[in-house]
Amino acid sequence: MSGENERKIEKFLDDENLIELRKSIKESEEKFNPFKILKIDNFEIRHSRMLAWLLDPKGHHGFGNKVLKGILKVLDEESKFKCALVVDGGEEECSDLEVVCEKDKIDILAYCKTHNLVVAIENKIYAGEDVGNDDKKGQLDDYVGKVNEEFPEDKWTQVFIYLTIDGIPPKGGEDKYIPFKHEDIYHIVSRIVEDNRESLESDEQKKKVLDFVDFYLELLEEKVMSNEKLDELCTELYRKHHKAINEIIERGKINNDTFFRKIWSKVQERYPDMKRAKTKSGFEFVHKEWKCVGEENEKYEKYSATFWFEAGGLIEPYEISLILYAWPGYENYKEFRKELRKELKKSCVRKVNDAGTTIATIRLKDEIDNKIDYAAIAKKIIGELEKEELFEKVINAVAKASKTLTK
Repeated sequence: MSGENERKIEKFLDDENLIELRKSIKESEEKFNPFKILKIDNFEIRHSRMLAWLLDPKGHHGFGNKVLKGILKVLDEESKFKCALVVDGGEEECSDLEVVCEKDKIDILAYCKTHNLVVAIENKIYAGEDVGNDDKKGQLDDYVGKVNEEFPEDKWTQVFIYLTIDGIPPKGGEDKYIPFKHEDIYHIVSRIVEDNRESLESDEQKKKVLDFVDFYLELLEEKVMSNEKLDELCTELYRKHHKAINEIIERGKINNDTFFRKIWSKVQERYPDMKRAKTKSGFEFVHKEWKCVGEENEKYEKYSATFWFEAGGLIEPYEISLILYAWPGYENYKEFRKELRKELKKSCVRKVNDAGTTIATIRLKDEIDNKIDYAAIAKKIIGELEKEELFEKVINAVAKASKTLTK
């Protein structure tokens, strides 16, 4: 690194705005919130269950169907949807509304027989949309089909909502899913809470419900709402120090190849029968007995399956995943995948996907707390793979499935 770049980084680190930013972040982290203490603030399924509870008119919150009506009203105002619940004065009720989570893998499904109304919500916090592949439908297309089976479009009013932080439209879902932001949920619930705060505070039991909802709204605000103070500090820092920040990002990021090069010798020392695969997709490895199913050119080989580590930059949540990927595009590959799924299920792998299957997820903390200790990381990875001879079982599963390639 040049002396000039070093000076720019030193100047950035001494900036009063950075000191203020650190202080603001620390205050936010130290603020009491039971959702954070229980480590459920980043789990989509927990957010889905909270929203499902708020939608349920039978919930202890006492809001009736106001949250549902609030959502439908936003859609109505944007001319995306019309319903008797929000038009004609908005006095219609939906007391028989049923709200369930994870029915047919749909995050939230709410249906009201009084109005023949069904609402399917796909909730995304950080995870992306599974758009499917040649062998299977995308998740949203599948959900549309499931809803149509039970609530046919000619008899039911269907509403499909794609709930994300930034309100981006989905790729799948047959163009039926309407983008919706978590920020909209925040405003809807906040208005209902404020309108009912006085009555809620007057009752001891209802006050507990109010505190619970307030904690959730604080969490939602932190996750999805813009913070003007933080925005201003970050804008000033980037405006004045963008070259130093870009330098830090470029030199500090750890991609999967960089990470794996650091630990490869340790892994290969324990598993000498593994070798680096000559693929163009990145740092992948295979068992030396696995046969190449074709050559893309003189530089690259094609294998039916390869391993790789996904390090995620070694930033929070500090996890490394070992992925086994079954590649398409060669003779009998569908038969191979089918057989591989069967063999992997026998090999202690809990969840098997058609293409990329996570064999193990290794969580780190001590190994990277002060400085990244690659030797300690490699040791922990090997320890996880040796549990119940998991790695050996997976290697054998691929070998057995590979017999389909010789038919």
